[in-house]
Amino acid sequence: MPDFYEIADNLSEVEPGIWSSGSTAACSYPEDGQQVCFGLEDNSFWFRHRNNAVITAVKKFPPEGFILDVGGSNGYVTLGLKKSGFDVVLLEPGIEGLQNAKVGGLEPIICSTVADAGFKDHSIPAIGLFDVLEHIKDETRFLKGLKRILVPNGRLYLTVPAYNALWSMEDEYAEHFRRYTLSRIRKTLQICGYTTDYATCLFSYLPIPVFFARTLPFKLGLAKLYSGEDHRRQHAVKSRLINSILSVLHKMELAMIEKEMRIPLGGSLLIIAHTEKGYE
Repeated sequence: MPDFYEIADNLSEVEPGIWSSGSTAACSYPEDGQQVCFGLEDNSFWFRHRNNAVITAVKKFPPEGFILDVGGSNGYVTLGLKKSGFDVVLLEPGIEGLQNAKVGGLEPIICSTVADAGFKDHSIPAIGLFDVLEHIKDETRFLKGLKRILVPNGRLYLTVPAYNALWSMEDEYAEHFRRYTLSRIRKTLQICGYTTDYATCLFSYLPIPVFFARTLPFKLGLAKLYSGEDHRRQHAVKSRLINSILSVLHKMELAMIEKEMRIPLGGSLLIIAHTEKGYE
């Protein structure tokens, strides 16, 4: 693991394994978001499959050093990657998320935003942004800032929600700024100095049910206010038959990622990129 005193100007160890910049900027994220997710991640088909997809992709495109999981909330992805043998550091500005990650046995943990931490140029081997970029208002500035602290040919791993056409009250509740297409995220990354190595959709079965259950009522003005309880309910699939079907579909998607094949449709996107040499 890195020596944070060497690679960051504003971090200090406030207790064993816990680092902090002392102050953090506000983030676009619901107040109860971390606690809601912490209570459902282990039993959620969505969180489990996203983790498995991320781990499969990172194994295919491994980093040359540790991964900084930026905005990693409760550390669910961080812990999954760590259990798979990767060196991962959780960076999260939310206190509740950090406390949950600590309970889960994660360390080191950084309480900060990227900007507040003061990472030095070209000091980070790889960065993970797992459903984070859609919460960033100025995505271009943010990605260019990450490019500055990544080493040459440093890896960027990210997941984002797919298709603005699927916008719903859930996006409003989650304080998203946008959803993405594969072409949109590729173009954004290219503008910011990244080369895309692999990009695919995930959750190929979700767009149609999401459109009819969330998006259409929202567009017709029939959607009620979305809450953390709605989020919990939608992530809990109790039917053994549905869980069996989902298990088959997830295995098929993981097999396609393993072969670096593109899943053409889905509710989320998974992208792996690296920084371009000589681009500043």
